[in-house]
Amino acid sequence: MASTIYTLLDDFKYKGVWWLAEEPNHKVGGTLLYKNGGKISLELLGFLGTFLPDKQYEVVLGITDNGTRCTLVEVKTSRSNLNFTGMQTESYRAALLLVGGHFSNLDNITFSCVCINYSSLEEWFGHIAFDSHFENKDGKVCGITTKLILPDQIQSYIPTLDANIDLGSTWATDSEGLHSSNLKYRMIMTISSKDNRSYGWYLKNIHHLRNLLVLLVGDCVCPLQICAFSKHGGEGQKKRRQPIYVYRNFVGHELSDSVPKHEIRIPFSAVQDNIAQLLEGWFSMLELLKPSIDLFLMTFHSPDIYLDVQFLCLMHSVESFHRRRYGGRYVDEKEYANYKKALIAALDTEMPKDLRASLKSRFKFGNEYSLRKRMSLLLKDIDPRIRKWITKDISEFVKTSVDTRNYLTHYDEESKLNSVSDDVGKLWDMTERLKIFLAVLLLTEMGIASDLIADRFANLHRLARFRVAD
Repeated sequence: MASTIYTLLDDFKYKGVWWLAEEPNHKVGGTLLYKNGGKISLELLGFLGTFLPDKQYEVVLGITDNGTRCTLVEVKTSRSNLNFTGMQTESYRAALLLVGGHFSNLDNITFSCVCINYSSLEEWFGHIAFDSHFENKDGKVCGITTKLILPDQIQSYIPTLDANIDLGSTWATDSEGLHSSNLKYRMIMTISSKDNRSYGWYLKNIHHLRNLLVLLVGDCVCPLQICAFSKHGGEGQKKRRQPIYVYRNFVGHELSDSVPKHEIRIPFSAVQDNIAQLLEGWFSMLELLKPSIDLFLMTFHSPDIYLDVQFLCLMHSVESFHRRRYGGRYVDEKEYANYKKALIAALDTEMPKDLRASLKSRFKFGNEYSLRKRMSLLLKDIDPRIRKWITKDISEFVKTSVDTRNYLTHYDEESKLNSVSDDVGKLWDMTERLKIFLAVLLLTEMGIASDLIADRFANLHRLARFRVAD
């Protein structure tokens, strides 16, 4: 293995030789480059396979000049060049980089466990790991003793995944000659399975855990380091449990600064007695609410998107949440079928064909609750102690939100009268309140008590500006 273990935020490169699994005797020299944020490229002095543009390979294998095995996954050519001297060069882009092992095809990329360090994970967990004492002699400091106190590992079985998610820690130390020494502590979350699972399964659940932490932390969270293990090791490896370091793109890496401990929305200490139930609650509700969750949390992962786009995503998320969680129809479907039939029959047969078809298509959703009604019902169900961080006047909040959504969608003048789309400050305020609204819905859905949510919100300085006076 390489002497340096890089994080997903580092820039690094490896020189080595590279080849296709099906052509092990045709090796090509080149350089692998990884850029902060997940851009993976391979620059070759030669070519793989046939010299053709637009080539795609499941995997490309390599070994670096210091003996490190690498596997590039989902590889596509970005440039091919053949000049008059006969010099051939190629450039490739890859979706995934595995450092520490060889995998000859996608089916072989399986792991028994993956360990992840996320940004703000230490702040969310809240463990004070270092205890320092000063030693005095004759009134002067003559020494400093620092003790590292590692927390106990916390194990949770998640029935929905048929896997374990554990909270643990790791540490490392290094020094520079005689003048400095560093002691580092990191919290890690480990997803482990009885049998090996595909890399796709692990990447999906790394993303879901990231989303859970965004919800609990209240800000963007990113994986900083991913280390995977396989029960049988990588191909051709003598050692079992050889670590495989995983590098890929995760949107939002530029926003991976840690959130201060006192600004964590729901810290571990508040849910530690029910952590297994919280994790199970999160993963069990994903099948139903994933579309709503993805729309909501996208505004954290990609905060640079236009403010009006963020607003529309959040409104869509609210509507999706209610529709998927509660349904929402005015009358029974059989009863509505009769109304729908009568409405279609009442259409003037002489009206233009396209207009008639347009009206008929609208009757399909005529029995579903309006967005206005869905938002009103959800807000009325929220504990008043929490709702004051969203709005004091449900009717006005819903009207302004829906009219702004309608104007930004259809740009009709009637909706513009009560819209805040032209006032950046008001649109930002409305967008942030919608984020609080959705966070409350999801936290409650996971089983977190209203008392806890209200207590935590009251202690968060960054939410103080949104609280409406009683």
